[in-house]
Amino acid sequence: MTYAQRLVAVAASAITSVAVAGDPVDARWIPLEIDLAECPTLDGFRSADLYLGFDADPGNPAVSSDPGTGIEITDGTFYQDDKGSNAPRPEGWFVIFPCARWDSHLTVGGAVPFFSPTYPEPDPDDWGTELVAEWLATPGETVEPVVDPALFGDDRFYVRIGRFTVTPGTTAVSGQVDVVYFPFPGMPTVPATATVDVPNCAACWASPDLNGDGVVGPADLAQLIGDWGPCGAVCPSDLDGDGSVGAGDLALLIGAWG
Repeated sequence: MTYAQRLVAVAASAITSVAVAGDPVDARWIPLEIDLAECPTLDGFRSADLYLGFDADPGNPAVSSDPGTGIEITDGTFYQDDKGSNAPRPEGWFVIFPCARWDSHLTVGGAVPFFSPTYPEPDPDDWGTELVAEWLATPGETVEPVVDPALFGDDRFYVRIGRFTVTPGTTAVSGQVDVVYFPFPGMPTVPATATVDVPNCAACWASPDLNGDGVVGPADLAQLIGDWGPCGAVCPSDLDGDGSVGAGDLALLIGAWG
């Protein structure tokens, strides 16, 4: 039984945990631009932050990436800087070690997380090809979710759970995470649970050159428009990994034009 499952079990001794209908939690990738002026050795690497979006303030969520179903990397490796760690470094750290800003790490809302002893803490030098970990806010800390319609396109509550920087050639970072959260104001001991699909954000890891001709241009635009709407598991035109081809994917393609 994982730490998150035990958390639910303890609460259930007094009141049953709630499985919220619909999709109250989803995963959202936000691509990042690596500053090659401060870290030229990362030319060709790609980076993105992974957020969980909630319908309501989730309190202090716990997140787990399980063996066999958790977040997995394809055709690449997670970048691990030798001055980084499994948690975010303080801002001043990057003045001396600028590449550590892009070190792959886990967090809850930007803070240093507490790692459950259920799984050994990941090796900060090598996560392998699948992330196996359970992490949550350090007890006593308050997680402040981000509400930013300009960034996310809606007014939901977002909590950053990790930064993933990958080596050149990576084609996918995807899988599932299990989440325990507390969406009921005034009832901080009543948890809800969700298994969240983490879709692949194709444009996070590679140029949106859909037809593979080395140029992002009219042919790629035509393919994207032809794929417009909901799509299946294999969907190269779903550049932002949200399960459908739409305005967000079009913006990513136009931004990479040429």
